[in-house]
Amino acid sequence: MSRGAPSALPASLARHRVHHRDVGDVCVGKVRFSPAKGAWFLGMAGGALVGGALTVSTPAVALFVVSTAVVLLFGHSLGSHRKLVHDSFQCPRWLEYLLVYLGVQVGLAGPIGLLRQHELRDYAQRLPTCHDYLRHGRSFWVDAWWQLVCDLRLEREPPIRVEARIAQDRFYRFLERTWMAQQIPWALLFYYWGGWAFVFWGVCARVTAGVFGHWLIGYFAHNHGDMHHVVEGAAVRVATSVSPRCSPWVSAGTTITTRSPGRRGSGCSLANGIRAGGRCGASKHWDWCGGCGCPRTSRRAPSCVNSGQRRASRAASVPFVR
Repeated sequence: MSRGAPSALPASLARHRVHHRDVGDVCVGKVRFSPAKGAWFLGMAGGALVGGALTVSTPAVALFVVSTAVVLLFGHSLGSHRKLVHDSFQCPRWLEYLLVYLGVQVGLAGPIGLLRQHELRDYAQRLPTCHDYLRHGRSFWVDAWWQLVCDLRLEREPPIRVEARIAQDRFYRFLERTWMAQQIPWALLFYYWGGWAFVFWGVCARVTAGVFGHWLIGYFAHNHGDMHHVVEGAAVRVATSVSPRCSPWVSAGTTITTRSPGRRGSGCSLANGIRAGGRCGASKHWDWCGGCGCPRTSRRAPSCVNSGQRRASRAASVPFVR
């Protein structure tokens, strides 16, 4: 791809956090082993496999299951993803901090680093082409090595504008600097509570499951499944299918995608500006909003125009920090 004049952007990226210069910016780069990332994951995995096998017990496994469910559901999904990245619901500031803190406990990255990586992938996957690292484009084992212990170093990484509300927040900046160390208080508490078994299962196994599971789901979501719906002109073109019960109800001429999402919507539903209503179940409708690209349910099929307009208006007035 030419590195000359900037290429045209898809309309869905007009208000993206990634500032466009040239689509080639997300194509040229090298994947390099990260000592910190490698030591983090391999150390946690070693503790989980060896220490976990030597100290397995019903209470320890129960702690692993409960703690993993809490940090993934309330932390990563609700806090880091739905709130911090997409800002898709409103809540008190203290609750937002708590949810994002739980998201940090998954062990993927700090809150700002996770947001930046999400935005870069989302941006890259909606362009005509991007680096294989950003779209899980290599074989299973190569992608596992890349994603779990390596970093992508782009020759010219596009500037990523993060809202001042996030980038300049003292609590988020503190978590960003200390996200690995945030496991230490819980390790001490678990050791006091149940000895090394609780440390290996409540910290090492939990982090390993969160990091490895996050990659594994991403890999299969991008490479396997029925993939009935295609996104023309996007680097990641195939998407997981809508439920068969929904498909007959999708309005004619609507292009459905989960892999070329709406604004800031990696892993969400429809491309920006495309809306559809599908009947799922006896009395609920799915509604996709062009403003956020995320599905929601309601008792009747609502219009998503107002929601999209509100998000676009709010995004236009939010200050950014590069």
